[in-house]
Amino acid sequence: MKERRVLLLQGTSAEGAPHLRALVRRWLPAVIWTGVVLGFSSDALAAAQTSRVLLPLLRLVFPAADPETLDALHLGLRKLAHAVEYAILAALYARAMSGQFRLAGSVKGALLGQGGRILLGVALVAAVDEYRQSLSPVRTGSIRDWGIDLLGASLALMLLWLARARSRGASDDMEKQTGSW
Repeated sequence: MKERRVLLLQGTSAEGAPHLRALVRRWLPAVIWTGVVLGFSSDALAAAQTSRVLLPLLRLVFPAADPETLDALHLGLRKLAHAVEYAILAALYARAMSGQFRLAGSVKGALLGQGGRILLGVALVAAVDEYRQSLSPVRTGSIRDWGIDLLGASLALMLLWLARARSRGASDDMEKQTGSW
């Protein structure tokens, strides 16, 4: 059995190569997005840098807004970006684990099992992200941002679970209408 695992990992057996390709195809987007998320914590995307672009745009959209309001909108957009980037990460982890953009299995298994593992993975990436930011002289790592990251991931997981529940409900309805047993 160990020999077969080694062959599957190396992709040298006839049946191992397609399996390895499928595994890479499922996980590569999640791995790449993890790198992108960690890259977002660089000094180049600190608040002082993004304000150079976002504040002029906000002034265009809200010309009568005072500077405090514009700063609050800038902060809000940055926090929303945190939630969205981690929602995408959670969705990509779900796709990597099940092959689909949905949580697989029973309700308990989907939310507590697969969803819990995804949330744990996202929490670890977010912790590394916040730690990296805390080492920067122009960034700050914060528990609040970590919580926002997890909130975004949790919302994505709930949406994936709802999509799964809806598709199951639709297939159950179809079976009732067609008289399937």
